[in-house]
Amino acid sequence: MKYLLDTHTFIWAISDFENLSFTSQNIIEDLKNEIFVSIISFWEISLKISIGKFNISGFEIGKAKEYMHDLNYYFLYLTENETTTFHKLPISNIHRNHLTE
Repeated sequence: MKYLLDTHTFIWAISDFENLSFTSQNIIEDLKNEIFVSIISFWEISLKISIGKFNISGFEIGKAKEYMHDLNYYFLYLTENETTTFHKLPISNIHRNHLTE
C-alpha cells in the first residue's frame, strides 16, 4: 500500500519514532508499504530552520535525498497543475487558523 507522511509525521519518523502511534509505526516499518514524503515537506522544514523552529541534532536539510534513500522513502513531486490548483482544496479550520497565526 502507498502512504504519504505529512511533515510532522516525517519529522517524528526520523527523530522521535516512539511518539508515533502504534498504527503509524507499523505502517512505516512494513516493508510492503511504499512511504512517500512530499517535496513540500522539505520546503516547510527549510522554513522552520530559517526561523529557528527546527532543531534535530545531526539533521541537514541538504542531505534530504540521502535521508529518503536510507529510509527507503520516496519523494512525492508536484506538477505545475498541482501547485497552481492548491487554492481549490478545502481548508479546514485547523489549517486556516494555522495559516493566520
